[in-house]
Amino acid sequence: MNCTDLFFKQAKEGPNKIALFDFKGNQTTFGELSQMASLAQVQLRQYGMVPGDTILLQEFPGPKLYSLVIAILSLGATAILVEPWMPIKNIEKVISATKPKIFFSGFVGKMWGFRVRGIRKIPKWLGHSLFKQSLGSKNELKVENVEENVPGIITFTTGTTGDPKGVVRHQGYLLHQHRILTKALHTDKHGGVDLCVFANFVFLNLASGRPSLIMPFKWSHKNFKKIDDLPKDLKPETVTSGPCFLMHLLKFCALSNLKGAHIGGALTDTWIFDEALKKWPEAEWTHVYGSSEAEPVCIVPIPEAVKNSKEKGFFQTLFLGNPVKDISINNNENELWVTGDHVCPRYIGNEEENKKNKRKDDQGRVWHNMGDRIKKDDTGLWYSGRSGQEYKDFELEQKVYQFLKSSLSFITKHKNENRLLLVGEKLKGREEEIIKNFPEISEIKHGKIIRDIRHRSRINRPESLRKVGL
Repeated sequence: MNCTDLFFKQAKEGPNKIALFDFKGNQTTFGELSQMASLAQVQLRQYGMVPGDTILLQEFPGPKLYSLVIAILSLGATAILVEPWMPIKNIEKVISATKPKIFFSGFVGKMWGFRVRGIRKIPKWLGHSLFKQSLGSKNELKVENVEENVPGIITFTTGTTGDPKGVVRHQGYLLHQHRILTKALHTDKHGGVDLCVFANFVFLNLASGRPSLIMPFKWSHKNFKKIDDLPKDLKPETVTSGPCFLMHLLKFCALSNLKGAHIGGALTDTWIFDEALKKWPEAEWTHVYGSSEAEPVCIVPIPEAVKNSKEKGFFQTLFLGNPVKDISINNNENELWVTGDHVCPRYIGNEEENKKNKRKDDQGRVWHNMGDRIKKDDTGLWYSGRSGQEYKDFELEQKVYQFLKSSLSFITKHKNENRLLLVGEKLKGREEEIIKNFPEISEIKHGKIIRDIRHRSRINRPESLRKVGL
């Protein structure tokens, strides 16, 4: 087997169908993307890459990145992706753990690579010329037969703190995830354009024969307004994003062709979903709960999630529904553990995280700790805070949000003291009434809420605290 068989089947059946496009007028068909993958793989083989080798990639999302990953996977090799904002000391650890044979990047990526000693030591550096036909070379693509446990994509991430964790997506995992997401999200119901900000869902679209609109990293109002100016056949039919992106869509876009949306990646205020349901009442709205290591874990219609959350007096949408059938859960008092065919195995390069968040049962199944506290009742599962946050503090936080009608703040403990602080925005002038209604809070700190750069929705608590001098 090889997970790229899914893509090449789509390229063969619909070579002239658009696979990827952007606002600059660049369009790449499935046939062209397949050709780019073939060119890249031929060149990689000429540079000595064989099944089992690893290649470090630093490239912006687009046809070159996606075709190159397809070329690498079809060769039975492994693509390594790192966040460009990862601290250099952590990148050094990534290189040490994976020992890439080749470094691929454009000009900007090369400048980034020169700063990292480990990258400078990688034997071969390649650039965009990889996609040019070499004189005398035959453009013959090979799709290697591989085992399910062959690493396909390794994504290194640190979250907001800590050493890098190598999330391994095996070839078999990629196939299972495609099957499970297709079944759980009913993606086969829609054949039109998906406006997608998550790279793993772009791969899902490529394997399903669906076009993806690549959104620029800069979410300017001008770029959002360009969405409605697209030709009718290129207007998005579905959206796959987090709540911050959805808020931009609410503000700037009509999305007259919208039929479905999958929202996840961070907690979402119920009012955001209310506005979306009001603006696009005919669309099918789905909330997805998961993580980089396990996607999806739970799926629930957003109207149901909002209704249940409001009935319990929550300002945010905390109802998650029930686990998808392909996943098993073990929910203890403070941690949710999951296992299944689409749950990533042990991390690469971080044994401390493996000891903390991975375990193997007597059946040989690897369980992953989601790091979330989950409550369960007759209706389903409820998000109840991160495992490291005391439940009473999470409850207080939610009550403050409901009182303020805003989630632009968070509860934290003062260093070396057992007193609670409220840190956030739009608190000035309300200090007296906040402390009167919530005497557990001993102090209020005013400061800008910093968001996680990956999702632009989650609160980066350590960085937000640093900004206010804590």
